[in-house]
Amino acid sequence: MSRIKAPTRPPRKYQSTPRQRVRAHRGRGCAHGACRVRWHNGPRVETSLGPLLPLFRRERAARRALAIGMLVHTAGSTYRKAGALMLIAADGEYAGLLSGGCLEADLREHARAVIRTGEPRTVQYDLRERDDPLWGLGLGCEGAMQILLLRAGPDNDWQPLTHLAGALEEHVATAFGVVIESAGSDLPVGTLTLPADGARRDGARHPRLETPAVRAALERAVGEGRVAWVDGQHPSWRLFVVPLSLPPRILLLGAGPDAVPVVDFAARLDWKVTLVDHRPAYALPARARGHRDSLCRTPRPRRPSREAAVRSRDGGARPARTAPCAGRSAARRPFTRVDCARDRRRAACASASTRRHRRRRRGHAVRGGLPGRVNPLRARPMNETEIIREQLATERQHASAVANACASALGRAAPEALGGGSPLVQFRQACVDYLVWDLARFEERDQRLAEVWHARLPSGHSARRAVDEALSRPGRSREALARLEAALAEPLAPSPPRGAQKSWQEFVQFFNTVWSARRDAIEALLARHAHIGDWRLVGGIDADSILEERRRYQRVSATLPPGASLAGPPPARDS
Repeated sequence: MSRIKAPTRPPRKYQSTPRQRVRAHRGRGCAHGACRVRWHNGPRVETSLGPLLPLFRRERAARRALAIGMLVHTAGSTYRKAGALMLIAADGEYAGLLSGGCLEADLREHARAVIRTGEPRTVQYDLRERDDPLWGLGLGCEGAMQILLLRAGPDNDWQPLTHLAGALEEHVATAFGVVIESAGSDLPVGTLTLPADGARRDGARHPRLETPAVRAALERAVGEGRVAWVDGQHPSWRLFVVPLSLPPRILLLGAGPDAVPVVDFAARLDWKVTLVDHRPAYALPARARGHRDSLCRTPRPRRPSREAAVRSRDGGARPARTAPCAGRSAARRPFTRVDCARDRRRAACASASTRRHRRRRRGHAVRGGLPGRVNPLRARPMNETEIIREQLATERQHASAVANACASALGRAAPEALGGGSPLVQFRQACVDYLVWDLARFEERDQRLAEVWHARLPSGHSARRAVDEALSRPGRSREALARLEAALAEPLAPSPPRGAQKSWQEFVQFFNTVWSARRDAIEALLARHAHIGDWRLVGGIDADSILEERRRYQRVSATLPPGASLAGPPPARDS
């Protein structure tokens, strides 16, 4: 157990004041041991998994272990409360915060040791000293924290992260328990237990934890959403039970420009948003690009009336407060594209009819009639589609160059260049990181394409059949990731038979032929049938993704071994 405590100054004359005695009594305990430190743990659920999933999926796809930082006890003022989680990778990258960035650098060093040895480690930080701003670490939160670091990797199927990620994807409440204190070797610290259904599916069971008290604590944590502790005897042990915090569901009424930052903010917190707007021009996927949000609109009445339409400043019509609410059918009603010109003509007719009715009531003569023709709003030519297509082409070009360069470098490498920690091994790892990230993004794009077109087009539509045919072709990004994983499983052999080099050649051949042909078919289909909104939603291109792609590609370029090139022709394919 590691412990960091702020150092104390030499005693002063005024340290015997009543206030100081009270602080010493509360913080350090009295001499006879009756006054123990009381840990303050509120009922708030702190286990939010959404922000941790990208790092977890990346490390699991690369078959690398990582460390789980779990806050099990707090006292005083702390940044997070019991149940908070963070993930730390072997390269030092982390997701989530336990102290607001003050202690994460030290936790990172402990996490590296946990990943290397596989042994859990408990770290304590006590920052409640009065002189800490002058002589200690000088952190803002004057509290104490106890953090447990666990290793999650291929040996334990990345539990409990795999179980929590599955429950989060299905939006099902769950919990898990971890042993934080134990006096016996048969039940070591870090032993996990899951609810009955999760234990049968994920295999996390221990005979000593199959007790009614443990099962009741897990069920209570799932139902109430509160952390709990269970104590056992013979020999003594303590179990910490943590529930999963499911993201809130938000119903956002109105999809105007002011709703876009709200949706972005909610998406960063992994909240689920349902966006509702009766105006077809606003109920577009572009309002929530990159987020899995439900978009719908309120149906318009067939004939505008005084109760169903009110006059708006822009000359259109919108449903009044007495219009029926579409919130009940929002979740099961697919989004459909609406002809803007037709809606503008109806809105102009409704507005003109309302003005004539009011003039008659006031005794004014009504001149003229309803407008016979309303010019549709013509969209200005934009190059946004070309920008998205160019970025997609750039990602494909970079991925092909990275795969070919790695295969060529491994194929002509000398036996002594394949040792552990060599520049060639670092270059191979940079190539794997880029390819895993890029192929995962293309797999997500295919899923979004299927969701959008299936929701918008009827089952017998020709464009929908073309999408189904293109997506059913062999060469999915998931298959490419499986072949890449098989290549990583082969050890780098300095002498024949060189299984890793051969597996890489097979992966590159699949990538350059089957995978690329499938991408060509899908992009050609999008070029013929897709609208700008489809390109935005399916592509998922934004500034953050572009910068991330450039950063990963730059890392590959920085580790490029001598003689290798990212601009050369692809390696020769087997006939």
